[in-house]
Order: sequence, then C-alpha cells, then structure tokens
Amino acid sequence: DAACLPFPDASFDAAHISRVLIHVEDPNAVLHEMKRVTRPGGWIVAVEPDFLGMRIDHSDPETSHALVRAFCSGFRHPGMGLELWRRFSEVGLVERELRVVTEIDAAYTEDVATYTRQTVDRAVALGFLSPQQARVAIEYLDHAGALDRYATYSSLFVAAGRVAPER
Repeated sequence: DAACLPFPDASFDAAHISRVLIHVEDPNAVLHEMKRVTRPGGWIVAVEPDFLGMRIDHSDPETSHALVRAFCSGFRHPGMGLELWRRFSEVGLVERELRVVTEIDAAYTEDVATYTRQTVDRAVALGFLSPQQARVAIEYLDHAGALDRYATYSSLFVAAGRVAPER
C-alpha cells in the first residue's frame, strides 16, 4: 500500500514513483507517505502522464476526442502529470522543479492496433461513439497506419521536490 509504507520516518535519501499516482485513490496520501519516509533535505520525484492532453491524429476531431475520453476513462486521475506541481506544493515539498517529456508514437504496430481497438470498444460501451462511428474510426486508423500517416502523442511530467530541512 503506497499510502502506508512499512518503513520508519526518514528511512531514505530519496523516493521515486512512476505512473502510479494516476491509479491510486488518494495521490496526496501517497505523496505524504513518500515525504514521511524521506529524510529532511531528500528528494522526491514523480513521473506521471497527462492523458487529458493526449492527441490522436484523426480526420474527424470529434472521433479523436471520443477516443481520448474513452482511453482516459480507464484511469482515476488521467491528468495527474499536470497536477504534480500543485500536489507537490500541497504536501509541503520545497525547491520544486517540473519538466515535460512528450512521447510521440508514429508507428501503428499490431500492438498499437490491438490497443486502439480496445479503446474504440470502450468508446462504444461508454456511448462516446456509435458502432458505425467505431467501424469508421478503426478503418481510418488502420488505413492511416498502413500509409505511415498515424500519429499520437502524450506528455509525461517529471516533478521533483525536496523534503524541507529541519530547522
């Protein structure tokens, strides 16, 4: 349980978490716990995506938006990356830093195609796309992939902050 770590206070020089806060019920509880087990002056680093800012190139912007919404529905906190700056402040970390890494995927591999189909199925199940719109979306993306015209991106935020030194 990331919100209840089995270590004494100030056990570590640093703590790191990656792509976890998007899934947990209470991200700040996890960050507080990381702070508790990190010594004063130690660093805490979190790497989280901002899936709410994700884009999928599709000729129909509404279909693209529906696919991103369907993808995001699988996460408790799909916009966590952008939230890290605020959350690090809320838990009292100092000397905060924030960087963004953009991941671009332009290879429509079989794995990507399979995952895309699952996302399209979720969009239909959630009522974001009709079955007809879903079929057209898959045809478009399969065709774009075959012509090397498929592209999507999302951003990862890397946040760092120090546990305040004792006074």
